[in-house]
Amino acid sequence: MDTRFEIAPGIFGTISRVDSKSVKRTRKNKGKSLAEFVPDYTLIDIETSDFDPRWSDIYEVSGIKVRNNEVTDKFTSLIKPEGFSGVPSFITGLTGITTEMILDQGRKESEALRSFFNFISDDIVVGHNVNFDINFLYDKGGENFSNNFIDTLRIARHTWPEEKQNRLEDLRIRIGKPKNDTPHRGLSDSLMTKLVFDTEKNILGSNWVYKKENQTRTKIKDIQPIDVSKINIDSPLYKQNIVFTGKLKLFTRNQACQLVANFGGTPQQGINKYTNYLVVGDTSFFPTIKGGLTGKQKKAQEKLQKGQNIRTITESVFLDMLNEDRD
Repeated sequence: MDTRFEIAPGIFGTISRVDSKSVKRTRKNKGKSLAEFVPDYTLIDIETSDFDPRWSDIYEVSGIKVRNNEVTDKFTSLIKPEGFSGVPSFITGLTGITTEMILDQGRKESEALRSFFNFISDDIVVGHNVNFDINFLYDKGGENFSNNFIDTLRIARHTWPEEKQNRLEDLRIRIGKPKNDTPHRGLSDSLMTKLVFDTEKNILGSNWVYKKENQTRTKIKDIQPIDVSKINIDSPLYKQNIVFTGKLKLFTRNQACQLVANFGGTPQQGINKYTNYLVVGDTSFFPTIKGGLTGKQKKAQEKLQKGQNIRTITESVFLDMLNEDRD
């Protein structure tokens, strides 16, 4: 159900009343997230009533068995949850699943999930934003669902790094495939996900594997100027405390902090009463950003309102300050 994140936050009411810090969940037997291409796997997609397994129901589970990159079998089942009282109207509008369909065709949840898990067997699971599906299946079906999984959304960020939106519908348009007659249903979305997975493999190569490099990251507080004798006291960065937020286009965060130090300034991890500048990069990739501002931007505004002499600038202005010659 890839469109789950297109819906405005808080639309379900109960979500906005939950303190995430007090409801941490541990899925100790959950499989590993992989980023690679395999010839044999099972594509999955589920349709749910909400975002969180604690108070949500699964209405549909679907899967496609793939062997040597070819579809060999399919599975789909509607589910009638215990205490079922009807499908919310917006879910019907999104998926086409109606209360009548669940009443007529829905199977008992434990029975449907048992059959679905038997269909998946010990395959690697593939899906779009599949971590969502995995968490539901794990919580609803028991801790024995420990299959490793591959997320085509995660791979899409490496396949099209310049693109900001990688929803399944965005990718359908990007790869030039016709619109589904039944979008947001398990089987149709699984088939579209396979087309996306195949395209990603063609672009990146079948042997592509993403492995996070083990980089020793220098702590910002430990960054020192490379050559103290070359510090220009007339630089606008000299003795200025500078914080960065967002994704910088020209530098890594560490490179930008090193430049600040080289020009006689002090790079900081977070905003405090000594901060002079907040440099803002691209914040569109922040998954948890609220109100259009990062936490550091909000804190800088609070400090400014209390009278602190703190300025928020863009990366472009920061670059101008680096290039400024006051000799």
